[in-house]
Amino acid sequence: MAANEETTPYGMWRYGNDYRMAAVYVLAQYPDQPFVPYLSLLGQSIELSLKAFLLAKGITINELKNKYRHNLKALVEEAQRLGIESHVKVTKAHWAVIMLMSDEYKSKRYHYIRTGMMMVPDLRLGHEVAEYLCEGIEPICKECG
Repeated sequence: MAANEETTPYGMWRYGNDYRMAAVYVLAQYPDQPFVPYLSLLGQSIELSLKAFLLAKGITINELKNKYRHNLKALVEEAQRLGIESHVKVTKAHWAVIMLMSDEYKSKRYHYIRTGMMMVPDLRLGHEVAEYLCEGIEPICKECG
């Protein structure tokens, strides 16, 4: 790890997986409704998992912070460009869940209340995509440290 780097791909992956496990716990408490803290945890897991993969592929922390920030759509597009699909078993429907969540997540809609309609993904597909991302990228993240 370079002196100016704040974490490693595996460190970022670990946090993403921790948020995924927390989301699973929250969903188990509220299985029949789109519970906002679940969506927040799910988005955080997806964001950190994608960032872990990008770190493993050589993207810097500064670039993640300044260029991609919390934009799930941009993170997915860069991860796809760098070959994430050879590491994860994710369908078009799974990628669509992330795209659906992107604007709401980026605007912190899953963190702060705002009146009006909110885009809520299919909970099963959301859970699956977070799980598949974490499982699929773990080896490459471990390999990179």
